Amino acid sequence: MAPVEGGEEGHQSADEREQSQPRAALVVHGLVDGEHDGLDVRGGHVLCVVAMSLARTSATPDDAHRADREPVEVTSMFSRATSYTVSQSSSMASAGKEEQVSATPTVDAGQARALLSSGGGGHAYLDVRLPVDFDKDHAAGAVNVPYYLAVTPQGKEKNPKFLEEVGARYGKEQHLVVACRTGVRSKLATADLVNAGYKNARSLQGGYVAFLQSAAADQQPAPQ
Repeated sequence: MAPVEGGEEGHQSADEREQSQPRAALVVHGLVDGEHDGLDVRGGHVLCVVAMSLARTSATPDDAHRADREPVEVTSMFSRATSYTVSQSSSMASAGKEEQVSATPTVDAGQARALLSSGGGGHAYLDVRLPVDFDKDHAAGAVNVPYYLAVTPQGKEKNPKFLEEVGARYGKEQHLVVACRTGVRSKLATADLVNAGYKNARSLQGGYVAFLQSAAADQQPAPQ
């Protein structure tokens, strides 16, 4: 018997109706199950929006039942995708910073002393230690611009005006010997300076400790 015109949809089974629905929501479920780990997370974001839209506009009772369930699953997927994106971005930024710091230009203590003593103001000693440490002892002619405002067992507070304060004292063509106590903090400071356009900034290897040791070694009497 010929099907009644206009009544086919009403006689479809639940399986047939589900098969006729767009597959976006099912693809999203695949992403949740990790079946498409190679896909760009931004693609998951688009599928999430499409799937939620389909779920909310379902017209049949069965589809309405899925609408109560699917937005939760899709939202969960979206939260996981967002978390993954933020985590990946943070990891990439951290790795990029470490690589940048490891490539920071440096100068050893003997070379730094020679450059600073050459006269003419061609090189300047930028001490990035805390003011309290700088006031105790520092290289002759050094200028103090702290990279951190505080260093405690709970953490370190970076000086938000570090670049601004350096810029108030030196032009970007200035040759800078950047130093802290042992050469760790100065590498971070130098990396920031180089990124800001101070292409002639160099981190002092071993910091002020190495600087003093180099000076002391030069003062030792020559062996007889």
